[in-house]
Amino acid sequence: MFKAAMRGDWEAIKNEFQTDPWFRTAKITCSEDTVLHFAVKEGHRAVVKDLVNLLHGNTEMEKILLSRNKRGNTPLHLAAAQGDAELCAFLATLPEKPNVVSKALEARNEDGETPLFLAALHGKKDAFLLLRDKMTEPISRYYGRYDGNTILHVALLGDHFDLAFQIIHVFKKEEQGKNVAINRHNEKGQSALHVLAKSSHAFRSGYHLGTIEQIIYYLIWADSLEVEKSIWSNDVQNSTQSEYDEKKPIFPENYGTCVGVVKLARKQFQANGEQGTGWNTKDPENPPASPSNGGKVDVGTKKEKKSPSISNVAHRLIPPNYVPVVRLLEVGIMFSLTLLGFGFWKIKKLKDRKQRNTWAVQVMEELVEGASSWEYDADGKRPEMSTLSSSHHDFLESAPVIEPANATDTSEEFQGMFGPGMESPIAQDMRQNGSQQWLKIESETSTDKNRDDGDKSETSILVAAKHGVVEMVEKILMVFPVAIQDETKDGKNIVLLAVEHRQPYVYQLLSKKFMKESVFQKTDNDGNSALHLAATLGNERPWIIPGAALQMQWEIKWYKFVKSSMNPHFFTRLNNKGRTAKEIFTETHRDLVKEGGEWLNNTSESCSVVAALIASVAFAGAVTVPGGVIQDKGTPTLEGRPAFDIFTISSLTALCLSVTSLVMFLSILTSRHVARDFEWSLPRKLMIGLISVFFSIAAILLSFCSGHYFILRNHLKHVAFTMYTISCLPIALFAFAQFPLYFDLMKAILTRVPHRTYKETAY
Repeated sequence: MFKAAMRGDWEAIKNEFQTDPWFRTAKITCSEDTVLHFAVKEGHRAVVKDLVNLLHGNTEMEKILLSRNKRGNTPLHLAAAQGDAELCAFLATLPEKPNVVSKALEARNEDGETPLFLAALHGKKDAFLLLRDKMTEPISRYYGRYDGNTILHVALLGDHFDLAFQIIHVFKKEEQGKNVAINRHNEKGQSALHVLAKSSHAFRSGYHLGTIEQIIYYLIWADSLEVEKSIWSNDVQNSTQSEYDEKKPIFPENYGTCVGVVKLARKQFQANGEQGTGWNTKDPENPPASPSNGGKVDVGTKKEKKSPSISNVAHRLIPPNYVPVVRLLEVGIMFSLTLLGFGFWKIKKLKDRKQRNTWAVQVMEELVEGASSWEYDADGKRPEMSTLSSSHHDFLESAPVIEPANATDTSEEFQGMFGPGMESPIAQDMRQNGSQQWLKIESETSTDKNRDDGDKSETSILVAAKHGVVEMVEKILMVFPVAIQDETKDGKNIVLLAVEHRQPYVYQLLSKKFMKESVFQKTDNDGNSALHLAATLGNERPWIIPGAALQMQWEIKWYKFVKSSMNPHFFTRLNNKGRTAKEIFTETHRDLVKEGGEWLNNTSESCSVVAALIASVAFAGAVTVPGGVIQDKGTPTLEGRPAFDIFTISSLTALCLSVTSLVMFLSILTSRHVARDFEWSLPRKLMIGLISVFFSIAAILLSFCSGHYFILRNHLKHVAFTMYTISCLPIALFAFAQFPLYFDLMKAILTRVPHRTYKETAY
């Protein structure tokens, strides 16, 4: 059968499947897949349907459809993981076997994952909505696995924000505003909001864009998420074919860029038409006018009145009647950028990024609105549980309770959960059979009993502050102002975490909008203030910028920025060890100062060799006059000609610039390389030296071309300029290669507040 499956001889397999009962549940692969598993994996829908139809009236139909492979997956598990909505619909629609369908939907694999969970794990929205529509029981019976992660956790871990949005609204609809599932925690004490707080890449504040990219990012329109209907609704079924026809391309492939620009323009105007005379209130990236209350939130009426979103607190930048003109201007700019070679596909990449950012903000706002970590005594830092961990609570309570065969064997933990003498039949079966999963549950139960407060996870706002998710920090503080008092087990609040993890945007947000002296004067358990933590260099290098010297410069700027953000003597001078922030800075940055000095020396040595060579060539060219001199007068014979003037000026310029760069590099080599020199002195010398080298190379090439012109002017006059242009290619290539470094140097020198980036540069 395995060989027949490899050959694709499904007719032979069907015949054998119909005649030989043993064949139907035989394991044919090393992963213990049956024929039905294999057909589902390969996506042979017709074969799967034929095999299942052959089982009608067979007493072993339940056994075959619920057969498991090595990982405990049934055929429905595999169909859901692949997102095959059609196969999921077929396997979950057996009118004559409703009990089989119910068991298939509830079946869990070795990790405790149901088919619905696998659909969410792999981001298969259509399969998820279909399976949810087929369920007759509350979704709480299906949404968790053994480690406590829910379908919402895994959807966010996979950046499936469109699916996460649908899951949130499914939870809200079933729980009628209780928000229990949204706030569910896994074994690590992390809710869905914690997971999203770690996904800094999903938000606009998580990465840096260039100037042109920022313009395009602002001009691009992003669609907002909407609650989708079930895939089995009549409206959805009737619109499926029309949507397919609309998406099907009807133009040649090489016309893709032009068609893309036209579609983009059409979408811009459609968006304008939908919003009337104002901005789209559903687009967090293009916000509407601020509400009359100025974004203030009445915490006491949060449940009755939904607090404003981040997108609702920004001010309108232009009058409403100017919107059509602005839209037309946006389309024109986008079209011009495409013609100038920026590329439609680059624009599409930015559009996808903005779409992801918009969806992430929407999901974040839904989660924050439903968060309850600041509303009750159970602060959400552990999973809610009785005596078992929450990772297995869903699993064990998913089945009805019965009287066990031997009540004396029932553990006290389960008697406390299900009542005296009561135990889940699934738990009883696992315990009596010595299941490894049961041993894991018992082991983790005993561990949970001995777990102290040190294992509690941080609140979501603290996690967001550590990862620089400004949007989440701002939203949480708008809805839950009391969250600004949250602390870690080390006594660090949101300000201390932002400073320690070098998150300037979060720190600036807190200092401008949520300024409270008690929060900024807070010290951790070791007595360290925000200034002490700003002076401490950890194991990670937060500033993604070329060269240890520039990293050291940004460390100094960060320390001085935190220090200057408050009044003098605002921060505590000494910590519990009696050390000042300046002493900590000197000690923790000693290695970085050494690395920065070595990097500067290596760079200066390499560039000084080039500068010396250029200086020698420029000096020789400056004292050598093309064409000689007039003997009687001592003046150049070519004096007054434009080419000779260019030669003279460029030779002198190359000599001066090369000597200047040589002096700068020598001053770096002879520097003491103390910490304070890395702020201005050394980076400025490096910048002057590199710019001087670059322009000296350009000047020496110009000098060569102008002097050589006198040789070719009468023979190759028409091609001379072409040859000189080609000879300038080395300097052009050098410029393109070094411009990013120059820009980084300029940014490092001129920037007052360092920019935290999450994308490494090319150096």
